[in-house]
Amino acid sequence: MIAIRILGALLLFSLLFPAVARAQDPSGTAPLTAFGLGARPLGMAGAFTALADDANALYYNPAGLATLRTAQLTSLYASPFGLFDSYALGVAWPGFGAAYLSYRVDDIPATDPMGNPSGPDLAASEQLLILSYAHAFNPADHLALSLKYDHQALGSETGSGFALDAGILSSPPGTPYRLGLTFRNLGGRMRYSTGSSDAFDPAVVLGLAYAAERLTVALDQELPGPLRVGAEYRTASFVTLRAGLRWEEQLRLNHVTYTGGLGLDLGSVSVQYAYEQPPLLGGTHRLSLEVRF
Repeated sequence: MIAIRILGALLLFSLLFPAVARAQDPSGTAPLTAFGLGARPLGMAGAFTALADDANALYYNPAGLATLRTAQLTSLYASPFGLFDSYALGVAWPGFGAAYLSYRVDDIPATDPMGNPSGPDLAASEQLLILSYAHAFNPADHLALSLKYDHQALGSETGSGFALDAGILSSPPGTPYRLGLTFRNLGGRMRYSTGSSDAFDPAVVLGLAYAAERLTVALDQELPGPLRVGAEYRTASFVTLRAGLRWEEQLRLNHVTYTGGLGLDLGSVSVQYAYEQPPLLGGTHRLSLEVRF
């Protein structure tokens, strides 16, 4: 299959890519809007690269848009760690789609390098716009490209920049397995009103999913980054149960974040809920409304 050969050819590059990127960009920057899109994948700890079978593919692997059969809408409201509010909205059709993610934090104390108050409180905000196009080479192999625009502000200082995501999705015929590969933040730089600039932090995500009639299990490995494992089980009624974990090493310590979720399928409309409990900060509740047209 086309995508299998592409995945194999890119696997070695994906393993080397993060190290090369770090050597070229020792400081780097990545959009702070990294909270994901849709409570369904977030209930599975974000392990959605190889699954990518609904409008949430816009964020995790745009190649999944080529597998859609109808137009879909997804949304997200969250209060990360109970500290501020974030919002997201995505609309997808077979082969293309768009998403908008945003958050704002008010009442940030302005201090000098010694920690003393230095002026009025500040506000921080970020907006991320994603435009995606996907193409199916055959019923099993799909490729996609996303253009992303990120805008950040802290007080009177602002920054913005463009980057690309690329995705591959393959479903070997006659098997319940799906393979996914996403390149995030390819090229592009954030340019700030201060005159400075910085490259986006690139990453590669390798995904594997097993999708049976009721049970789905997915695994994502981000390079560099965490390992994500998630599962969902569709009951005989309209309820879907989800769970997951994210494992990563920070400052030579292992951190595990646990997630859980619940989906209520009401026909063309579904309500999705997810909860995330990190090891140090408070938990985060996430709620989504999804519509299939």
